[in-house]
Amino acid sequence: MEKSFFEGQDVIKSLTRFTPFFLVNGYTSLINQNNNDALNNLWIVVEQLTEILWVNVYKKQKFKYPLRVQKCHSNLKSLINRKSIHAKHKLLRLSKIITRDTYKILDRARDTRNDLAHRRLQADRKVIIELWDTLSELFEIATSRKNLGMRALKVGGKINWDRPRNTNFDEWQKVVTLMK
Repeated sequence: MEKSFFEGQDVIKSLTRFTPFFLVNGYTSLINQNNNDALNNLWIVVEQLTEILWVNVYKKQKFKYPLRVQKCHSNLKSLINRKSIHAKHKLLRLSKIITRDTYKILDRARDTRNDLAHRRLQADRKVIIELWDTLSELFEIATSRKNLGMRALKVGGKINWDRPRNTNFDEWQKVVTLMK
């Protein structure tokens, strides 16, 4: 647990435009099956990570991409200027910064988030779980790291509300002491 804590701290510190509040709230809401809050919070994380990838990766290489990507960029310029996340995701995909699968998951999550915000439709838990699993990849790309411990935080199984077998919190106390 201590190793995971320090790895998380390093990742957060390396992302200057990232606010961990929404990640923690999104994960907590997801664990507690509060799907709408989970989606809203995790979508803010996606927006933050998208902007980090846009500024730190895409824009630095913009003129090195194939002609197809440059043409698409020109066609989407007005949307990009209006801060369209869909346009940025499309260009991140075309430039191979994110994978096709990641793009599809982000697109589904964006549609689900828009349905929640504008049509008052309940968020599909499966979409939110896919989004959670995809966040690890976005963090890894944004930080140039591989196999972040966040990948081990799986959600989606049946919640066991029984009392845990091991209630020894010594390790937690050690982490809290280190945080002071």
